[in-house]
Amino acid sequence: METQKNELINLPAALERLDNDKDLYKILIHAFLYEKPFDSSTFQVLAASAMKGDETAAVKAAGLAHYVKGAASQLGADLLAEKARQTEYTLKGKESGDIQTLCQELLSLYEQTIDALKALDE
Repeated sequence: METQKNELINLPAALERLDNDKDLYKILIHAFLYEKPFDSSTFQVLAASAMKGDETAAVKAAGLAHYVKGAASQLGADLLAEKARQTEYTLKGKESGDIQTLCQELLSLYEQTIDALKALDE
C-alpha cells in the first residue's frame, strides 16, 4: 500500500504548530531520521512476542509506537501518527484489532514517511 508523499506529510499544519519556524522543523526532521530510538527490527521482535502473550514485550512495543505517534504528530505525519496510535492502543488492550496487521501497516507507513522526510531534509 503505497501512499502519495503529499498525503504523508501535512507540512502546512506542522509549520503552523511551530510558528512557521522552518529551521526548527528541519531540526525535528533530522532528530527523527538520525537520532531516533525507534528500531523497526526491535519493534517487530517485541510485537511478535506480544502476539504470543508476552505482556512485557507488549508494553515495550507500545512504548515504541507511542514515541512514533508523538514524533510523527510534530512533523505533520498524520497518517503515521494515527497508525501508531491505533497500534499503541491495541498493544495496551485499550482498543481491539489485529496486532500483526497493525504492526505491518505501521512499519510500512514508517518507511514511506522516512522517505518523504528525507526528501524534505535535502
